[in-house]
Amino acid sequence: MFAYVKYIDDGCKEIVPSSDIKDFDGNVGHYDIKKIYWVRWQEEFFKAQILLLKESREEIEEELSAGKRVRVRLLKETSPAPPPLEKNDAKAMHTYQKKAVEEAKKTNLLAILQERRHLKRKSPICPTPLKKVRERILSDRFSEEDGDGDDDGGIVPEKLLKEAKEKQHLYLKKYKEMSLQLQETRKQ
Repeated sequence: MFAYVKYIDDGCKEIVPSSDIKDFDGNVGHYDIKKIYWVRWQEEFFKAQILLLKESREEIEEELSAGKRVRVRLLKETSPAPPPLEKNDAKAMHTYQKKAVEEAKKTNLLAILQERRHLKRKSPICPTPLKKVRERILSDRFSEEDGDGDDDGGIVPEKLLKEAKEKQHLYLKKYKEMSLQLQETRKQ
């Protein structure tokens, strides 16, 4: 069984064996001239319309050489289902893209979380638990030393207090500058 087909994409016409047509039952009278079929051409499938269907290639060639006009009908709007290979490839690509999007979201969220943790560690406003523990240990040591009377009149704690106040002043100044920049950026 052979068919004379017209490819939809480029309009070329060709005689092909019916075995090269996807989902075709092979009966001469059982084909729809207005339907689009998938036809194999060089190991790939392309959309085509069946114009003639005969038992042999010679019958189609005789009819065409006799000058008989082959009528091309208007096609139905619906396109055929993609061939199985394309369907599987599309499904695999969709799954791959979905996994890639999920992975990218996860990576981005982890990066944002890590950046915020890093900024929080540097921030004087929200000291980390380790800083609090260190401050408590230092204050305990100095309070014990004050009780013994062995220290040099509280010189070291005053230095630490003074440095802390200077750092606090600098951080507050930077904080105000950053908040002003943020407000300007939001306005823009």
